[in-house]
Amino acid sequence: MRQDGLVQSDTITNRLSRLAGAVVFVTAVTATAGCTVPSGGAIALGLDTGSQPIAYVQMCEGGIDGLTVYEDTGHGTSRTMGEWDAPRRVGTSATVPLAAPPADWTVERPLTGLDPATSYHVYGWTNDNSGSANGPDFTLDDLAALEPGQVTWWNGDWGTDGNHPTNAVTTLAEFQDQACDD
Repeated sequence: MRQDGLVQSDTITNRLSRLAGAVVFVTAVTATAGCTVPSGGAIALGLDTGSQPIAYVQMCEGGIDGLTVYEDTGHGTSRTMGEWDAPRRVGTSATVPLAAPPADWTVERPLTGLDPATSYHVYGWTNDNSGSANGPDFTLDDLAALEPGQVTWWNGDWGTDGNHPTNAVTTLAEFQDQACDD
C-alpha cells in the first residue's frame, strides 16, 4: 500500500466505476423490460372493389390512434411504407381503405412503393403506447390471392415450427367474430 492516498483514491474510483456500471445495467434492463405495448385488437387486410388494400380494425379492449404499414429491414429497424392517424381513438372497429382513407383520417405517409417480393406488416398504435392492434405480415401476392369477401389476419397461430406467425384467411364476418377469441 502506498501512504500518499493513491490506493484509497483508486479504490474509490473503482467503486464509483462499478456503481456507474451497475446503474447503466439496471437502467438498460428496466428500459427494455417493458418494451412490449399491450395488444388489445386485431387488424385484417382485404381488397376493395378496385383491388386496393383495405384494413379492418377490430378492438377487443382499449383503442388505437392510427395505423402503420412497415417493412422490417432487419437488426431491429423498419421502414414506414404508409401511416394514417385516426380522427379519434378507435375503440371498437374501423374500416380504412389504405389507398383512399376516409376524409377524417389524416394521411401522414401515403401507401406507396410496395415491392411484390417484400413482406410487410400492418400495426395499430396509440400515441401514448398504451395499446396496439396486431395485423398480419403480408406480401402483395398474399393480398392478390384473396377471393372477394376474404381477409387475411394473424389469429395468434405460430405455425408448425412455433417460430413463424401464420395468417388466417377467412371472411370478414368470421374475422369480426373471431378476432377477440383467446
